[in-house]
Amino acid sequence: MAETEEPKKLESESLSDPPPAPAPAPAPAEEEKPVVEAPKDPQPTKDKSETPPPSAPEHKAEADHSKVLAIVEKPSEPAAEEKSKEGSVNRDAVLARVATEKRLSLIRAWEESEKSKAENKAHKKLSAVGSWENTKKATVEAELKKIEEKLEKKKAEYVEQMKNKIALIHKAAEEKRAAIEAKRGEDLLKAEETAAKYRATGNAPKKLLGMVKLTIVGRLSDGLCLAKGPSSLNEEHENFSFYKRQGEFILREISRGALPPSKMTIRADHHCFNYMVENGIAFITLCDSSYPRKLAFHYLQDLQKEFENFDSSLIKKVTRPYCLVKFDGVIGNIRKQYIDTRTQANLSKLNANRKQDLDIATENLSEIIERWRYSEILERPSTSTSQAVSPIWCSPRLEVIAMKWTPITVTIFVVTVVLWATIIHADDNFMILN
Repeated sequence: MAETEEPKKLESESLSDPPPAPAPAPAPAEEEKPVVEAPKDPQPTKDKSETPPPSAPEHKAEADHSKVLAIVEKPSEPAAEEKSKEGSVNRDAVLARVATEKRLSLIRAWEESEKSKAENKAHKKLSAVGSWENTKKATVEAELKKIEEKLEKKKAEYVEQMKNKIALIHKAAEEKRAAIEAKRGEDLLKAEETAAKYRATGNAPKKLLGMVKLTIVGRLSDGLCLAKGPSSLNEEHENFSFYKRQGEFILREISRGALPPSKMTIRADHHCFNYMVENGIAFITLCDSSYPRKLAFHYLQDLQKEFENFDSSLIKKVTRPYCLVKFDGVIGNIRKQYIDTRTQANLSKLNANRKQDLDIATENLSEIIERWRYSEILERPSTSTSQAVSPIWCSPRLEVIAMKWTPITVTIFVVTVVLWATIIHADDNFMILN
């Protein structure tokens, strides 16, 4: 039985394995012919009639094997049919599996090719973006370098211009210093010569240091100068007009509220402007810096007391500067009292209330001028915008055009209307006559 089961197992294993080609299928039919013809062999009759010699065991083994084969092969015909059916079914399954594997391999190959195409396309686009970025960066950097070069050139030009201006300013300052030094030497020589003359003659100088040099009385409502009085400086002197303009400038600043409307001392070079405001009238005087400030304000108080005696209605009617000539004489008379600071009256005024210091503000004229310039710069845009804006036309240019062409357009419109009306009336009359 074991021998019969072994060929069955071998046959099943051979059928289960997928055959590479259908050519070896008729092989069992060829093997079946000797198996079917085995019982017709006359060897079993010979075995019955004649006994084989004992010296031939191989013939016995072959006979036994043929018998075994004959016994096994007889009932194997229906199994061969089943095996052939199973082989055809397995062949179809194998062919279907091969087809599916082929299809899957094609799909896998197509997927890999599409992926490679997408990667190549993305790589090309990324490389293009990278090259575009590099070119744009290069162009921007080149523009930046050009701008930096232009700025460097402009900076160098501006530096050169500033250096030239500084050199010119330094040159002008040196010239002014030289002129001041020359004037100082001339003044020193002149003072020494006059002092030598006074010593030789035995006389004393009439003019004392620190006298009142200029006086201006003005109205605060409009900044108009009413009187100026006599001056120690000659009107043809070069400094007279300069100090006069400074005094008028201080009066304008007081009138517009840039300076305190009470009392103040303003330093200007080696001189001082002292002013006092009472009842809308400003009293300004120019003195040397060595002149006592207390005495200068006593002088202004005396002017204010004398000015109260004038008619206020007459003061309001004044429209031209320095028209109040009557007060010039009063200013000259009071000024004579304060020329000499060593008189008994002036010394008593200086010694009175010596313990009480004058609480009066002091400021430099240069600072006031700088403030005025800054305020002018700030006021320029507001004035320009106020002039540019028109309430009706919102533009001065449109307003000019409208004022120029509006009458012309109105007249043309009226004339055309009149002509049109006359033509229509004439046509109506003609139609009626017809």
